Amino acid sequence: MARGFSQIHGIDYDKVYVNVTKFMSIKTMLVLGAILDLEIHQMDIKCAFYNGKLFQGVYMMKPERFKVSRTKQILVCKLKKSIYGLKQSQRVWNTIINNFLKGNRFVRY
Repeated sequence: MARGFSQIHGIDYDKVYVNVTKFMSIKTMLVLGAILDLEIHQMDIKCAFYNGKLFQGVYMMKPERFKVSRTKQILVCKLKKSIYGLKQSQRVWNTIINNFLKGNRFVRY
């Protein structure tokens, strides 16, 4: 997990996005499911954030357990994909799922 708390707005990220569902939306879906006698399934995607490509350069210190012999240099990793802990991970994932749903003719209301 990245140390997103050390990211600086305007340098490490531009926009963040927090997906929030209104309680009334959930309640409406449950009521419709009960009225129409539908089965309702809930899904949790545990590795969703790992699928998002980062378009800006994000660097992080190497993991503590990563060992390199005979070097005293400070090593960093350039991230190509988002990981948990980055402030922009939720926005990247939302962009991917939104584009997928639009590509499959879903409509946002």
